[in-house]
Amino acid sequence: MQGYILTMDSLRNLVQELMKTYKVVAPVKKETRFDFCEIEKFDDIRLDYDTSILPPKKYLSPPVETLLRFKRSENKAEPVFDTTPVVLFGLHPCDIKGIKHLDQAFSENNNYDRHYLAKRENALIIGLECLPYDYCFCSSVGSTFAKDGFDIMLIPIGDSYLAEVGSKKGEELLKRIQAKPSQELDIKKAEAFKSEKEKKIVRRFNKVNASTVRDLMQRTWDHKHWKELEERCLACGSCNLVCPTCFCFDVQDEVHINLDDGERRRIWDGCMLVDFAKVGSGENFREHRSQRLRHRINRKFNYLYDRFNSPTCVGCGRCVRACTVKIDPVEIVNELSR
Repeated sequence: MQGYILTMDSLRNLVQELMKTYKVVAPVKKETRFDFCEIEKFDDIRLDYDTSILPPKKYLSPPVETLLRFKRSENKAEPVFDTTPVVLFGLHPCDIKGIKHLDQAFSENNNYDRHYLAKRENALIIGLECLPYDYCFCSSVGSTFAKDGFDIMLIPIGDSYLAEVGSKKGEELLKRIQAKPSQELDIKKAEAFKSEKEKKIVRRFNKVNASTVRDLMQRTWDHKHWKELEERCLACGSCNLVCPTCFCFDVQDEVHINLDDGERRRIWDGCMLVDFAKVGSGENFREHRSQRLRHRINRKFNYLYDRFNSPTCVGCGRCVRACTVKIDPVEIVNELSR
């Protein structure tokens, strides 16, 4: 593990250095919860956060995003690209893996989404190793630790952090603030922190793991549990909105009041909403809540497995925390396994 040592003072220097040229986004306190917001000073950052309300993907794939602006009278349209340099600071390993899934989704098969990639190419990711909180189940889906997908990864070692290098840009930043190289004892402390993390993860799949959960989904398509869940699910879409790997969207054109200028916008959409699968004839091919819930869970653990070679659920637990009736992927998988 190649790395450098950052004290709190040198971490402050790093953030101040970044703020000279980047918009720095980090976890901050919002009443009783945390969320990723643009910071004005280092002291705004909460390194002790458990999870954020919305995933940091909102800065790469915003809830509402202008794709182009048009003028009807001139029959002209111009694409809009956001190239603002941004640092996503303090991302936990699950959110780093979530962004890796989005990177693949928006660039696979040479079908590049230039709006997403414009933001991604101008973004730095500085990760933060974490301890599990009440809802996470990262060990069951292979996202306990981040092996790549970051520029710098911070691992707590007492009062300091071991900064693991993930890219050339990350190393240049650390050298710019004259961070000291890590020693063997520092690396052992970082490994001890990771070992402690693994021991503290208590929510997990009982009989399957990240590589076998797909087979379970395929074998339980008609299981009665899907219908049982329909009695609880409110189909509110909260789980879609807080998920770090959901990338479905709607596209809408909005003409301004002058009936000439306008914008084409991309807006988050969700498969749990009743109109998501409604087609032009008025038919809805996932009319029932049980069908939509089964689709969502299978999308995370089955359908996209071949494309990403892993589940597209990263075990962050946001969906459970946001669900008003506490429908839980871990409980679903364990019930299907039983």
